[in-house]
Amino acid sequence: MVKVLRKGHGVPEYEHDSEFFTTELHHGEGCSNNEAEHEVVIAGLELCLEVPIDDLTIYGNSKLIVKQLKGEYQIKKPNLLPYYERENYMLSKFPKLQI
Repeated sequence: MVKVLRKGHGVPEYEHDSEFFTTELHHGEGCSNNEAEHEVVIAGLELCLEVPIDDLTIYGNSKLIVKQLKGEYQIKKPNLLPYYERENYMLSKFPKLQI
């Protein structure tokens, strides 16, 4: 199982088989907080797709992002739609998924 744990703005932490991985993301100027949150999710999903896993659990501290990933909230801002579409495509690659 891989767990994606959000550890603060731009510093996601990933756990796989009791091993932890972190990465730091550098967001461009003018990047909104919501865009940065989505970039963290995408970075984690990219890592998870590189690891041969079948079971993914995503934890997040952003209610908005979690609800959007679950399909419970709509994406209202057009600039966030490409992030959402990419995340959904990547999420569809995991046979077992919990958010």
